[in-house]
Amino acid sequence: MATKKPAPAAEAAAPAAGKGKGKKGLIIMIVLGIVLITISVGGTIAALKFMGNKGDDSKKDEHTKEEEHPKEEVALGSTDEKGNPRPTLYLELKPEIVVSFDVAGRQRFLKATVNMVTYDPIVETALTLHQPMIANAIVMLISGKQFEQLQTVEGKEALRAEAFTIINGLIEKETHKKNGITQVLFSEFVLQ
Repeated sequence: MATKKPAPAAEAAAPAAGKGKGKKGLIIMIVLGIVLITISVGGTIAALKFMGNKGDDSKKDEHTKEEEHPKEEVALGSTDEKGNPRPTLYLELKPEIVVSFDVAGRQRFLKATVNMVTYDPIVETALTLHQPMIANAIVMLISGKQFEQLQTVEGKEALRAEAFTIINGLIEKETHKKNGITQVLFSEFVLQ
């Protein structure tokens, strides 16, 4: 019986040795994972810094090229009092314009998205503030047209020119600035 007692002790020692190797392996795997994550993050940061500096240089080059060769916008009068170019500001009239027509006893519809172009932030603010008044003026203008007339390119262009005049008149009343907008654009014009 004396020989049987050491056998359980030997069996108990063997699993303990296996547990030690398992813990060591787990610790090695965790350390290895942390090292790999650190290398990955470091490489990403280095790449972003490298690419970020390159992007800044290209922006500087583009800015220098613009000064050497001014864009057409500058020629159109989009500069401030000091001669610096001003950004083009686009404002979409909300909501979209929807007008119904009675054509030979049938209901027909026009849906239009109207965009206005300005270089003046004060005019942009006025356009935003007075959108309901502008939308009303455009709806009234379109309602006075014949549906067939709006189906032609000439009719659409005439409508755009009239809308331009009306909107500029409304903005001039509110801001006392002549020609506050430079264009009216229809980015959507659907007749049904």
